[in-house]
Amino acid sequence: MQNYYLGKQQSELDWIRYAVSTWGLMAAKGLPPADANIHLDAVRRNWIEDQLKYFARHAGSSKSSAERLERVSTIIFRAGFFVITPAMLLIHGLKLGGEHLDPWMQVLTPSVFVIAGAINYYSERMLYSENAKQYSRMYGVFKKGIQMLDAAGNDPVRQQAVISAAGKEALAENGDWVLMYRERPIDVPQG
Repeated sequence: MQNYYLGKQQSELDWIRYAVSTWGLMAAKGLPPADANIHLDAVRRNWIEDQLKYFARHAGSSKSSAERLERVSTIIFRAGFFVITPAMLLIHGLKLGGEHLDPWMQVLTPSVFVIAGAINYYSERMLYSENAKQYSRMYGVFKKGIQMLDAAGNDPVRQQAVISAAGKEALAENGDWVLMYRERPIDVPQG
């Protein structure tokens, strides 16, 4: 299995591949063949079905977070563009004789756009949309895995093949997730 985890990366994350490799060797020595069906049922219940629930729950929450932040950002931006900016221009137009805008208007107008941009930046840095897509894809992988396990019946060879394929997909997805978040830490923009 270690060949499928972070295979694209040869770096300081190699320790994860080595740990998976060592675990595989230890597991191979400790699993009696007579108990294979019991273990396959446990893998289905405690991993495949749990992962299906996990990805279903998190796909929905990531998608709703992305949509909520997009709505809030859009509302604030439109309020600034269609309400506050025209009001500022109207007030400025009414003040003849070279008077300046009130200081609160000078602060409020650009602040609205900065807030909308900050919300967008936060949403992008938290990767809500990308996570929702990835979680939905993995939900599909595990749902298909359950269907294939059902179709495999009591054939342990077919069941192991399905579990192995799901494991490879899970390791690839986890490796992508580690790299995605490792490369995108949240940092405060500095001027």
